[in-house]
Amino acid sequence: MSEHAAKIAWSRGGRDFTYETYSRDHTWKFDGGALVPATAAPAFLGNPALVDPEEAFVAAVASCHMLTFLAIAARRRFVVERYEDAATGFMEKNEAGKLAVTRVTLRPAVQFAEKSPSAEELAHLHHLAHENCFIANSVRTAITVETPLPSVGEAIAKVLARVPRDQQPLLIALAERLAAERYRSWAGEVSPAQRAQLLACAEREEEIARRVEALYPGAAALQRELLAKHPDVGEINHSLFAGRPLAQQFAIQAQGERLGAATWRAFARGDGDAGRRDTLLACAELEEASALVLEALA
Repeated sequence: MSEHAAKIAWSRGGRDFTYETYSRDHTWKFDGGALVPATAAPAFLGNPALVDPEEAFVAAVASCHMLTFLAIAARRRFVVERYEDAATGFMEKNEAGKLAVTRVTLRPAVQFAEKSPSAEELAHLHHLAHENCFIANSVRTAITVETPLPSVGEAIAKVLARVPRDQQPLLIALAERLAAERYRSWAGEVSPAQRAQLLACAEREEEIARRVEALYPGAAALQRELLAKHPDVGEINHSLFAGRPLAQQFAIQAQGERLGAATWRAFARGDGDAGRRDTLLACAELEEASALVLEALA
């Protein structure tokens, strides 16, 4: 057992004591000597420049989750370089009809120095942090942890950086075929109407790959060579999506489709051949059509 003390001090300061006029400003003093100027929330006539109890509550939840996460990560030999959170608390009426901070959403962004956990491991670390957070275990507020979705574009960009620019479209065409496989896999997990939409997306991915490959004599041999040199292209298909809810997978892929459209347009701008430009711009339109489908499903 441990005890934790705080001293709160307020004075009228000669002001009229009516609800509209008294000052909400006061101080929090903690056992180490830290003095924090505090107030009420602006909705209750507090000073917006100072900390209010609702904000402090959200900060306490986020801070406790972070400290618990760091402790668990250290024990598991994951070196954390940075940790940031843009947490939000929601003041609503609870089941008794009373105002309360009923929900807190944490949005931690964690940067690791060396070895990074997989998506599944990261989610498990946050689950353990929530289960063992002292503050979370002290309140009835619903606390959810939203981790940033990984970026297909960032993952592909790391591989593209190692590939000559003139061969980059062929590498992306390989990624398009992997995406087509992913769409077909998703089609087996949804309703018949959604299945038709996802299979149409798969066909668009295949069409993009066919159009790009048609621009390169000996495309198949070049792609085999690229895949041999950069086998991590195939790993992207697994690592970014495995273990995530279907809606999150759709959101990740939708971002990838949008970035893919921008990439094909960038290639088109740098190509002096009108026919190739038209092909690449058509690929961008196909990407955006699939992005619209996924955004509606997500």
